[in-house]
Amino acid sequence: SLQPSGTLHSENQHIEIDDIITIPIFTEELINLYSFSFSLNFEDSLLSYGSVYSNTLNNNGCILEDGGQGGTVYVSGAGYLPLTENGLLLVVYFTASESFTDQTVLAFQNIIINENYVVDNFEITLDPTLNSLKNNSLKFFSVDQNYPNPFNSRTIINFSLKEKGDLFIYVHDINGRYVKTLLQTKHKAGHGSISWDGLNSNSTQVSSGIYYYTIETKNTSKTKKMILIK
Repeated sequence: SLQPSGTLHSENQHIEIDDIITIPIFTEELINLYSFSFSLNFEDSLLSYGSVYSNTLNNNGCILEDGGQGGTVYVSGAGYLPLTENGLLLVVYFTASESFTDQTVLAFQNIIINENYVVDNFEITLDPTLNSLKNNSLKFFSVDQNYPNPFNSRTIINFSLKEKGDLFIYVHDINGRYVKTLLQTKHKAGHGSISWDGLNSNSTQVSSGIYYYTIETKNTSKTKKMILIK
């Protein structure tokens, strides 16, 4: 019965092809969110959809669902408490094909909140032609490839923040399922390091396979791949 308001948006990105492509979706003055849905159209000869994840929605008791085929993905979520948010809402992950050598557009359409509140469509451009430039996220932080990688018992992730701020580092599996939070704190500017021992949030050893670690600040996020071998 509560009337929602607010908007969703993202930003154009310069893409490093050998990385997981991380598309952050931000909110602006979003209030009274119980549910949402949107479609995402992309060129499937250039990009492959991976998964969607949201620490914000998970902490609010929301359930996320995604699916689709070809160049369209449908994402929806719902919870039982109203959410008010101004900042990073969720992250969509892609990988790029070898033919991704020129700009491509992601179109976010049919955005609906609480079943009847329509949000304006928006588009962003992914540009792989300026790979010599640093990713926009480096204005806020940098994150190194974990080492060793592949690893057996423990791996280390080094990072650097440009300024003091909220920092969240977590692991999810190849299907986008949450595995474990490695760090969630207000971190000082400068270098930092965190390790992962292959245990999930229940202190149970996970199986061998591909996993992803994501570092998020209030402004952006970045994801890298790691391989666990037991």
